Amino acid sequence: MNRTRIPVFAWACLAVACTETAPPRALTPRELGNVTAFANALGYIRFFHPTDAAVGVNWDAFAVHGIRAIASARSDDSLAAALSSLFAPITSNVRFARTGAPLPTALQQPDDATHVVFWRHLGVGSPSGGGGITTGPYRSERVVAPLSEIGHAIAFQGEDPVVSLPPVPDPAHPMVVALGGGVSMSMPIALFTDAEFVEESLRVPNPSVVVERFTATDRATRLAAVALAWSLFRHFYPYFDVVHTDWPAALGTALRSAATDADGVAFQATLERLLAALHDGHGFIRPSPLPSTPDVRFGWAEGRVLVTAIGRSAAASGLAVGDEVVSVAGHPIETYLAERTPRISGATPQWIRSLALRDLLAGNPDARAQLRIRTASGATRDATLSRDVSLAETPKVAVNPKVDSIAEVAPGVLYVDLCRTTVALADSFIPRVQRATAVIFDMRGRMRWYPLKLLSHFSDTLIRSPRFMIPLITRPNYENVGFIDCSWTIAPAVPRLSARLIFLSYGGDISGEETLLGTVEGNRLGDIVGEPSAGTNGTVNPFVLPGGYNVTRAPLTNRPNLPDVAMRTEALGRPPVTAIAIGALWRQRVDERGAGVGRSGVRVLPHGTVHNRSVTCR
Repeated sequence: MNRTRIPVFAWACLAVACTETAPPRALTPRELGNVTAFANALGYIRFFHPTDAAVGVNWDAFAVHGIRAIASARSDDSLAAALSSLFAPITSNVRFARTGAPLPTALQQPDDATHVVFWRHLGVGSPSGGGGITTGPYRSERVVAPLSEIGHAIAFQGEDPVVSLPPVPDPAHPMVVALGGGVSMSMPIALFTDAEFVEESLRVPNPSVVVERFTATDRATRLAAVALAWSLFRHFYPYFDVVHTDWPAALGTALRSAATDADGVAFQATLERLLAALHDGHGFIRPSPLPSTPDVRFGWAEGRVLVTAIGRSAAASGLAVGDEVVSVAGHPIETYLAERTPRISGATPQWIRSLALRDLLAGNPDARAQLRIRTASGATRDATLSRDVSLAETPKVAVNPKVDSIAEVAPGVLYVDLCRTTVALADSFIPRVQRATAVIFDMRGRMRWYPLKLLSHFSDTLIRSPRFMIPLITRPNYENVGFIDCSWTIAPAVPRLSARLIFLSYGGDISGEETLLGTVEGNRLGDIVGEPSAGTNGTVNPFVLPGGYNVTRAPLTNRPNLPDVAMRTEALGRPPVTAIAIGALWRQRVDERGAGVGRSGVRVLPHGTVHNRSVTCR
């Protein structure tokens, strides 16, 4: 059977030939329709049309060229013609026409066909259009199946158990979709073939190398970046039924903004707003290189932004724990939060606030951060701080700077700051725990190690992780999705330890921290004290957009882990969380009417709050 191919070098030449920079300009209604149609077609064909030719396409270069190629279309018919010309070299039996005009809904099976070929996505194996990133358990590959298996569950072999499998798609029945801009498309999501396997060189995406450097100062590059990001989420984001986001409307908003953005900073804000509509706690937009921040951490308490921890550099500037932030770079803190929070993607309010505070002083490492603070005495003063910590590393400054990273904070009660200790201490740590009656693990910050294996010493039965499932996708629009279960177990270990475990949580606990919290909660291994966590977990599936914007996402999102002993934000730090944790060890009683009993025996107020004045310990 004939296979459509395109030389790899053609895309490199194309990118060089199309190098240009178009200034900002608003999209006309016709242009918006054109780009919308292209963005939709791009996602369908890139991820679900399995030609040999498409394997080697550099989708970044293709998208930028495509935006320029369809911009001049002045009617529905001319747009359909432009899309046909653009996609023809890399497609087979794909047709475009003015919406309402007839399109093929059935294709004839060739006489020599024995199999079908289609894309099988476990997550997204090559999410960057220009290549260069493959991540964790995720992969995308073209696979074949005998004609007799059409409509039946696909074949899949792997180490992890299968929960469900999607069906083998039928190439005889192409899907017909309206793309916008007055144009529709007919596209088969599988193709007939006489091959019994896919050649290794054509199995997975292998984008060709281009020499053009795409910059956010170019209007077409910005529009292409929006189209690439939006179309990926269109087909692979698992929670549109939960967040109820109008994703087609989000595309129009992002395209209109991108067309007029004056520079890379403005365009980053556009991408952030697009991603924020997904409410994905793993969703980040970061420029390259990443900005830097001072060695200081902030917290939210009693409706105010307070300094909660400082490093040496911040301390040298005169900053102190408990100082209230009044303004940043001359702007009131309320103005900053009102502008920043709508641009943060998060599944929960506590995670959005945590990120807003983390980014509070982020910026160019060569420029110093300016803020005004109010001290405990009520006096205000200005502070200037150097940005000497990469934003990739949450400032590793102690929440309890006056307490050692591992310390006995009460008779028989061992305190461990997981943000300051490392896995190298794990082995030497066990003898100390054997002598303890209780252990408090402080997770308020980015942990440097995850004591999951240590938990095996605190259980007589098999420990099960939270459930992690990776979607297995063969059809567009997240339809008929299968799942692979990537959960894991930990066997009990010796010596068996009997110390009671307390975990201090906060709203910034995400991903690995939530794995730990979820394992503790699901296996009833200890008590959780503090704030609900971020509500986001899973292995990230990152990609890079034209212009150098690093995007992270994860196919998995989960509910926040709720503490056994919760504190409303007004009470954070007063009384100290560690003091409440120690009280929880002795089965706190809350002497207020209507209190309920938590699963650990800790009594909690109906709204999940614990007040210092009403807690007594026995």
